Amino acid sequence: MSVYDITVFLVSHGPEHDGKTDLSTQTFPSDRMQILPVKEDDPLHPRKNTVLALGEARGRYTLILDQGDSFSRDFIQALFTEAQKEKSVMVMPSQTCIHVKRPREQFSLEGKDELHVSLTEIPAVFPTCLNGLLIQTSSLLQAAENCLEEAEPEKQILVSLLDSRPEFFYLGSQDFEYFFPREHDYEYCLSCLSRDWYFTPLTGFLLPLLKEQKPSLYVQCLSLYMLNTRILANLNNRNKNLISRREAAGYAELFSDVLERIDTRLILDRSCQSLTWDLPIQLMEVRLKKRDFSYYPSLSCQEDTIELSCDGVPFGTLKNIQARINLIDYRKGCLEIDGGFQDYFSSREAEIYAEFDGKTYAPVYNQRYSMTKCFGVTFYRLKTFHMSIPVPDSSRERILRFCFCTGEKTYLMDFAFPSHTSRFCKDLTYAYWRFGPYLSYWKKDGIHIQRSRKLMVLYKELRLWKQMWQLKDGMFRDQLPLKVLNFLLRPWFSRRKIWFFFDKIYKGGDSSEYLYRYSRQFRDGIHKYYLLDPSCPDYSRLQKEGLHPVRRGSLKHRLLFLNADMVIASNSTVFAFNDYTFQRSLPIRGDVHFGVSCVQHGMSVQKIAVAQNRLRDNTKLYFCASKYEIANLSKPVYDYEGYNALKLTGVPRYDGLKNQAQKILLLSPTWRMNSVLPVTKNEGVARDYNPNFKETNYYKIYNGLINDPLLLNAAKKYGYRIQYVLHPIISPQAEDFTKNEFVEIIPSTGDMSYEKIFREAALMVTDFSGVQFDFAYMRKPVVYLHHRDIPQHYEEGTFYYDTMGFGEICHTSEELVQVLCQYMERDCQMREKYKRRADDFFTFSDHKNCERIYKEMIQYQQKEV
Repeated sequence: MSVYDITVFLVSHGPEHDGKTDLSTQTFPSDRMQILPVKEDDPLHPRKNTVLALGEARGRYTLILDQGDSFSRDFIQALFTEAQKEKSVMVMPSQTCIHVKRPREQFSLEGKDELHVSLTEIPAVFPTCLNGLLIQTSSLLQAAENCLEEAEPEKQILVSLLDSRPEFFYLGSQDFEYFFPREHDYEYCLSCLSRDWYFTPLTGFLLPLLKEQKPSLYVQCLSLYMLNTRILANLNNRNKNLISRREAAGYAELFSDVLERIDTRLILDRSCQSLTWDLPIQLMEVRLKKRDFSYYPSLSCQEDTIELSCDGVPFGTLKNIQARINLIDYRKGCLEIDGGFQDYFSSREAEIYAEFDGKTYAPVYNQRYSMTKCFGVTFYRLKTFHMSIPVPDSSRERILRFCFCTGEKTYLMDFAFPSHTSRFCKDLTYAYWRFGPYLSYWKKDGIHIQRSRKLMVLYKELRLWKQMWQLKDGMFRDQLPLKVLNFLLRPWFSRRKIWFFFDKIYKGGDSSEYLYRYSRQFRDGIHKYYLLDPSCPDYSRLQKEGLHPVRRGSLKHRLLFLNADMVIASNSTVFAFNDYTFQRSLPIRGDVHFGVSCVQHGMSVQKIAVAQNRLRDNTKLYFCASKYEIANLSKPVYDYEGYNALKLTGVPRYDGLKNQAQKILLLSPTWRMNSVLPVTKNEGVARDYNPNFKETNYYKIYNGLINDPLLLNAAKKYGYRIQYVLHPIISPQAEDFTKNEFVEIIPSTGDMSYEKIFREAALMVTDFSGVQFDFAYMRKPVVYLHHRDIPQHYEEGTFYYDTMGFGEICHTSEELVQVLCQYMERDCQMREKYKRRADDFFTFSDHKNCERIYKEMIQYQQKEV
């Protein structure tokens, strides 16, 4: 018998996962509300004890809340009123994760305040967990009795509830910000870090449910949601490395078993946000359903478009197959175009070509990196190409078009400009690009090219300024003063040669600073500038040395970036480092003309085409220290072949590496994607603190290592100190580590000096970090910890640790400690076989790397700029 109107289960997930939720401020009468506290102690199974406690509910309705959930004062009253009015078994509010930096309601239903949801047709919204739902207690308890399996008890209850009565009420006017992350919150959800989460819910809950009977529409929605959350958590560089590439094929079979029981209409539906994915993922799921990765959608010609379909279900149209222009350059009278288009059709059914000045040009296809990966395995790639299109001298206006030809009909293709170096954009229709004697701009019928005349340039510029003021809710207005000033100063800047250097920006001391220092001594007519954030200690250091770095965010910084001839960077994504998001770069794409010289932060010997392919930054020169780097970067996926970009010179910062070893053991591992929060500002700013970091194996293993009694006793016996240098991306977690008197924990921020630390340490422990090469360059011993409990994220390219590594490889902390004790006992001397490997790897050891690089850059400046 019901004693209360509502029972609230207030769930605590432990001190490291809890906020505070105060129910005393609710307008709902407290005497009609039963509040039952529940303690959950397993973050990987966050509702286990709550489900067991459901029988204690004495209210007509039940509401499960987590400590830290946030909602309005009338939240409970509003849900209860709606449940009474609609006689609903379940009421669901609008739901958003409280941790997300750019919050978005899970189903993107803003504006739909009230919605009666029927699960007999594809729903716009559906529940994925019990948290935040107001549910009729009698129905909830009956559903809970049907939970026979331990796997996914929440989802079992929801399935039982909604299969018997497939409807509920969505109250979008009530915003519910949940504290405990859910499966689709891949940045914060701890379940994503558990291997069990990828298997048991599918094999122990989902597949038995799907095989039992013809699945309801809700079960299909929930199934697709569960698959998509696992894809989302491991898409491209989010890969948690919990499923190896060898296991991926078997895991894909598990997905196929689920998908073959899901209607293709649902897979391709775009009305529900939690089921709406971009087309490559939808195509992958159709292919998995069919168990055929050679499958393409059917193509049919219409009057003004083509239509693509899968089993009669619409997949897309010609608008979804665009000529994607990543880079256009003008060299020796030709437009050099790098691009791609979506691989949604068989090359046997259609072809694509360019048309300009009465001639047609076929794309030269290549293997440049354009892959979409899941669990580290490529499941989709764009068809990438290069075109060289002559621009004969003419006063006529001409149009560059791309055409899609099926044999039956030919259609004009739409353009897309997905890169900072695309030159054009669609949002600002008066944007333009000047090259040689020409002015070019995009219109719907193609890219127009005509003679550049001062009045036309002025007209375009003035109209562009007006658009920047008017469009996109004023998002470009703050760039308008810079745009105007740059236009006025363009004649002055055009007479100056500018090299623009930077490293992390929030930290100096890397290869760009070394090359900047070396090159500025020469009177070569080139103006050289080094960029730093004024808040970092390196800024004051350089000022004291009279080097006057450029202040990040200053007007000088912005103008130099727009007018540089060469950008010299030790890290990729130069636009992001300079505060340009994809959207923010739209007004300046026709202004920038620099190429990038990569002077490297680490060695390029692993598979890193996603970050270091030629088009990532429009890289013109890439300076390497080893023949093995050249071999790796020469592979087609990097697309440097034929561009004379790869130079075997050494890297700048190695000029400062001179052995001054003291009794110091250096621990310097790289970071892991699943140990840090994603970028929320830009790459030139330190990342945010991750509250879940201490739950990761990465933390537990390295924190245990720096506090290992055997290691600390050996260090004391032999007179060694230990320095643990945190990777810059891990540095926000410095306070999480347990300190002791023998270990100094050093974040890679502030006034720390890599060069000083590397010179003075006697031995380095690392995993896959590029700093191993700094140590090996000085012929000092390196020991690797490839711990079996930390997922490996390194993909071998041309450097193989077992035959080319510079030291022993350990797979447990115990094994590592034993090796370190042996090294300390013999004064940390590098073994001869590892010295021979270092001699083979490095082409130069003469500390003249900057000299060689500077000569190459001067030659490039004279020939190409």
